[in-house]
Amino acid sequence: VANVLHEMRAPLHSISGFAKLMLEDNVSDSMTQKEFLSLMVQQSDSLNRLIDDLSGILSKNIAPFSVNKEPVSSQKLITEAINSVQGIAQQKKNLIKHNLSSSLPEIEADEFRIKQVIINLLTNAIKFSPDKGTISVNAGVLGNDLLVQVIDQGIGIPEADLDTLFSGSREIKNRSDMHGDGLGLYICRQIVEAHGGSIWAESVEGKGSTFNFTLPIATLK
Repeated sequence: VANVLHEMRAPLHSISGFAKLMLEDNVSDSMTQKEFLSLMVQQSDSLNRLIDDLSGILSKNIAPFSVNKEPVSSQKLITEAINSVQGIAQQKKNLIKHNLSSSLPEIEADEFRIKQVIINLLTNAIKFSPDKGTISVNAGVLGNDLLVQVIDQGIGIPEADLDTLFSGSREIKNRSDMHGDGLGLYICRQIVEAHGGSIWAESVEGKGSTFNFTLPIATLK
């Protein structure tokens, strides 16, 4: 139950963040309001999809990590994922910087699922970053793969935890230093591996973490 609640918080925080900005009259022009409302709808859809995924995991009767691959612009996908968490980042006055290659390739991917991975990693980075901290998103080509990195300057992860970080079997403890518990990173791994990619983390305690994942680049026919 603790794992399920943890994963539901991310889209709820995003919806709440955008709603608060609008209620506080920090968004006056109609175009930005419409953009924020669109992002809130996207996050509501993400929450519904997450509930379906978790129901599948708990019941063990559904294959929750099916993917529907289509050609998609990786530049567009990553940018939209970043935009969808800006409301959360603004609550802590975090800056999300991105360094995306100008020639990012097209990939064969389930756009919703890969956004889910990036949003989850960014939400964790925001959670474990100090107020007014900087989070970086890098993307480029590594061999025949697209490489995406989410880098934070937060509390870091003990080396002993890195090997089990994506296993979904980590024990939930009443600690503030757990860098994304249980199902969130497990779901990320399942989605990335269903696309034929890999996901891993690098970290030094007290100096932040880097979460990396790769996806095969689409071979255009």
